[in-house]
Amino acid sequence: MLERIQSAIRIVTIREFLQSDMRTGEIDLDCTRRLLAAIVNESMQRGVYRVMIDARGNPTGLSTPDIVELVAGAESLGFTPRHRIAILRVRPDALRRAKYIGALASSKGLNVRAFDDYEAALAFLNEGPDPPR
Repeated sequence: MLERIQSAIRIVTIREFLQSDMRTGEIDLDCTRRLLAAIVNESMQRGVYRVMIDARGNPTGLSTPDIVELVAGAESLGFTPRHRIAILRVRPDALRRAKYIGALASSKGLNVRAFDDYEAALAFLNEGPDPPR
């Protein structure tokens, strides 16, 4: 159990930025990327560098290649090594996928981890000092 919240955390549900083509149901990665970048930029303007992406309600079947493409471009979205990013998933296959994506992001110098437990994700986000402003 967390005793106190150390810093501001932005919790973003996947439905806030994941967009798909209404006719085909395919993920619109360009629109998704733009919306996620806007969320990241707004958070940074407010001094929030700890972000939880709550993907538990993902109704779309976002594919691993889609997520890899988003993470591969995370720096262009505005994510920096100053960010702490928690990806919250529930299904075991989705958690494995999220852990792979976290490893990919870490290899790019980003601080990303995947969780299936909300409290563990919050604890990770609250670790360490706040980034300098």
